[in-house]
Amino acid sequence: MSDILTFTKPETRWLSNMAYVNIEHKGIIYPSTENFYQAMKYYKESTVTNPTTGDLINVRCLIASLPPTESKKFSRLHQMTNEFFEVNKVHLMQIAQRKKYVQEPFRSKLLATGDAHLEEGNWWKDVFWGTDIKTRKGENHLGKIIMQVRAELRLQEEKENHANV
Repeated sequence: MSDILTFTKPETRWLSNMAYVNIEHKGIIYPSTENFYQAMKYYKESTVTNPTTGDLINVRCLIASLPPTESKKFSRLHQMTNEFFEVNKVHLMQIAQRKKYVQEPFRSKLLATGDAHLEEGNWWKDVFWGTDIKTRKGENHLGKIIMQVRAELRLQEEKENHANV
């Protein structure tokens, strides 16, 4: 399989953090890895006022109820409360990706990529999680994490196959 250099094409969109997949964490089910990631920017006790009712609502529960793109918008508009988020963000993304890729069809699709280089190429200049499509510069942490998860799944599959012999 050839390299996958963007997660925005119809055939590779399933690699995106915006893809719908249930991510359960501490009793809350998030509809995507993006929602989970954005929710972790807030302490589990954090609340915000519901604009419709005026009631306080748990921020993580609110984020879990939003579409993935809206969860990202929410966190841009509301200051994060988790002071440890920045130092833990790569680890949190690893958790999210592991939870995503143990589920079908994501597991099979990821394994089917073989040894393809996965690169989260983007045009919004996110050079931490991906690479800039025009310059091809960036750290590509998301792509590296997904490739790491793929290697872990492959190893697990090999161990299972060996145990069944």
